[in-house]
Amino acid sequence: MSLTSLLDELLAEPFHAVSVHLRLANLRDEVAKVEKENASLVAELADVARQLEQLASRVHAKTRRSEPEGRAQREAMILPSGRVAESDLISIYDVAARLKLSIHTVRDRVRKKGDPLRVARSRVGKQRPMQFRLSKIEELERELADPAYSPRRRR
Repeated sequence: MSLTSLLDELLAEPFHAVSVHLRLANLRDEVAKVEKENASLVAELADVARQLEQLASRVHAKTRRSEPEGRAQREAMILPSGRVAESDLISIYDVAARLKLSIHTVRDRVRKKGDPLRVARSRVGKQRPMQFRLSKIEELERELADPAYSPRRRR
């Protein structure tokens, strides 16, 4: 039974002391079961995270060797579960390293040149937005439609 159905039954029936105590006991059992499942899932996730950290450190140590030798050794290794090759982990590790490098690069640029969003906004401000371009086109069309228009006067 789900928690909501137990609560619905509890509220729908007349309150007899025995039935209320039984229903509450069922609810407590249900909550305990869910908490135990959650704890086991959290423990499994922590174990997987620990294994990935160990593999990442091993991979990092192997990437410092010469590239052909390191690549052959990386491709030969497989995780204990047999599902993920270490070469896949290498690509994940490389992406993370590139992301870390780009974060440091952006941080350095911000320190040197200021906030990149502010810089980008100032560049956009220098360009004419579409609405201004359309209004300029409409203004030129009106001028051309005017019989008294003279190109010399415009300049």
